[in-house]
Amino acid sequence: MTPTSRPPTLDSSQPPGKQRWARRARFVFVAALTAFLLAALGGVLGLRDRTVRASGGGYTLVVRYTAVSRSGLRGGFDVKVHGPAPPAPATDSVVLSVDSRYLDSLDLNRIVPQPSREWSRGDVVLFAFDRVPGADLQIDFDANVPPNEHHGQSGRIAVGDGERDDAAVHVRTTVFP
Repeated sequence: MTPTSRPPTLDSSQPPGKQRWARRARFVFVAALTAFLLAALGGVLGLRDRTVRASGGGYTLVVRYTAVSRSGLRGGFDVKVHGPAPPAPATDSVVLSVDSRYLDSLDLNRIVPQPSREWSRGDVVLFAFDRVPGADLQIDFDANVPPNEHHGQSGRIAVGDGERDDAAVHVRTTVFP
């Protein structure tokens, strides 16, 4: 039996230079698509949280926030306040200050526990929380990134007595479309 010849899959009427360019373009496309799929499977392209810490004035401030998100998804932050450490005086309340620009970039659903008092001073929103002596204060700012937010925002979160900030951290949430 004689082998049958098949028609070539490559158009031989194209010059060899154009054939090489087409082959390289297909290779680059498949390699880029493979890299993108592997990054997605590895979780590189998903939501990202970040934790930042600061200490000062007897307080230790730990903020875990959404560093990378998408419109309509989670975008809140959690705050843990430890202190004041001795010999700093123990106060009845802790005041947390958050840049209003940062809060405005989020769709804030609730704050747990509820602050005993809220007020603003310039471009900062202040929240006073009653404290239990000897216990750390944990605050959850439950929020989403609004559907119309496409750039993200940076801000500053600080703890203090309402007049001055003792410990502060900078946060930045990047929003992808």
